[in-house]
Amino acid sequence: MKRKMWGAHGPVPVKVKKNLKAPDGEKCHGIYLPDERVIYIDADSAKDPRLGEVTLEHEWLHSVICDAGGQDIIDSELHEWFCSVVSAALVARRHS
Repeated sequence: MKRKMWGAHGPVPVKVKKNLKAPDGEKCHGIYLPDERVIYIDADSAKDPRLGEVTLEHEWLHSVICDAGGQDIIDSELHEWFCSVVSAALVARRHS
């Protein structure tokens, strides 16, 4: 698992955390916290190479969108869909 990713505003630290939960209390594979500018990946998700890779790309895309000011332009449902689709495509291309 990478320890940092890069965005338009510089490095984004990546931290692995046990029992990661979203703000609503639900267990999640990963989360990007824009106020901290940190990507968190769940420890169990990080153990699975493919799931960890897709989750990291997904959360990195959230950071890219935030760096571009997109969180104020696109609604959260579209934002989530975009990150899911593009992260899966990036990983699939890398492994094809």
